[in-house]
Amino acid sequence: MKKHILIYGLLSGIIVSIVMLISVAQFNSGAKGSEYWGFGGMFVAFSLIFVALYQIRKSEGNRLSFLRGLGAAVAIAFITSTMYVASWMVVSHYYYPNFIEQYAELEINKAKANGVTDEKMAKMMEDFDGMKKMYKNPLFKMGLTYMEVLPIGIVMSLIAALVMMRKG
Repeated sequence: MKKHILIYGLLSGIIVSIVMLISVAQFNSGAKGSEYWGFGGMFVAFSLIFVALYQIRKSEGNRLSFLRGLGAAVAIAFITSTMYVASWMVVSHYYYPNFIEQYAELEINKAKANGVTDEKMAKMMEDFDGMKKMYKNPLFKMGLTYMEVLPIGIVMSLIAALVMMRKG
């Protein structure tokens, strides 16, 4: 089981990291839809959890309990998420150090285009200023990045464990 967890966790992590790099390049070039690439890549990467649980079930005599499947799936999701976070920490530090500023500017411009009131705009700018300060803390940035990817992995893990469980 450990072998399957490691193999599929690393493979899934490679996929989600590569797609994240494509998404970042797309965002940085000003193209729209980078978030679709990013979240789409997460779903593709986490879909390997189903394949992993199938392989684990097959190797264990076509039996897999929900809890055992969930444990394996969450471990894969955690490996995948950790690789995603590590990739983002490297990319954001060395290649994209002004990401949060660009993101804030993009969101503020969207709000202006949608006619947000001056009061809401002031609050939004204040919130982004606080976010920029907190984002400089690597632990905050890591936590925020985990919050972006790990919940999707956990939901996919629950679904996969339910679908793939078999009493034998």
